[in-house]
Amino acid sequence: MTAQINVQVADQKEKEREALGRAERKYLENLSAGQKAQAVVLGEDRVAMLQALDKILETLHDKPELAAMVNKFVPNIMVTGDNGGGLSGAAAILGSTLIQKIETSATKN
Repeated sequence: MTAQINVQVADQKEKEREALGRAERKYLENLSAGQKAQAVVLGEDRVAMLQALDKILETLHDKPELAAMVNKFVPNIMVTGDNGGGLSGAAAILGSTLIQKIETSATKN
């Protein structure tokens, strides 16, 4: 009697896994079709950029402490053009660094 119940439970689990597998396959096929349609409308490069942005935002949502680290990776200064003979960018960065050091030492005193 117990053996028959175990066989029935095993059969039921097998059917459940098959049904879940079919559902997952259908979901992924529909997702793929939607992504292909999106790529046709927007272009593959835009879709890739949107997917990357979505992953970044999802990660920042899951780990908000990463947002505090942005200043370590994104510069505070952007220098464009080169009218200073090639030294304008270096001068801007050096000037900013000196100003930050002066402000830091002023707040310590």
